[in-house]
Amino acid sequence: MHRLAVNLQLHTRFDDVALVITALVIGVGLVLTRDTTSPAILRVEPADGAVLPFTTQTVALRATFSDDHEIDAKAIRVVLDGIDSTTQVTEIGLDHVTFSATLDRGRHVVLVEIRDTAGNKASRSWQFTIAEPEFTPTLTTTPTLTATVTPT
Repeated sequence: MHRLAVNLQLHTRFDDVALVITALVIGVGLVLTRDTTSPAILRVEPADGAVLPFTTQTVALRATFSDDHEIDAKAIRVVLDGIDSTTQVTEIGLDHVTFSATLDRGRHVVLVEIRDTAGNKASRSWQFTIAEPEFTPTLTTTPTLTATVTPT
């Protein structure tokens, strides 16, 4: 407990009497801290570098994050293949963001940006590939008939 004594002296023009006011302030320890820790993006799906089968067209994308305070849901941004896809987000939870996209075969890059309520930012970029179909050549042979003539 801290004590702070304050003396305030007021002089009036009417009489030269000094009025002394003493105030005793008792302070309770109050510590204010500023959040300077950025949120962390812990896991992404599909995993970074994943190769999905060529039959996959609709892909569920998810980023899981954590913060020691709270994520600002309005500040989440999702970019897919260079295009802001935030409007496609289907779910924003306390610790994740999820959305689905119909994609062509090939490589895809995702960027997720988040910010906590204190303004600390984090971002993570990852890529995955939807595989091209594999063609296995099939060899077929056509029998060749040859006639042999034998003299009688």
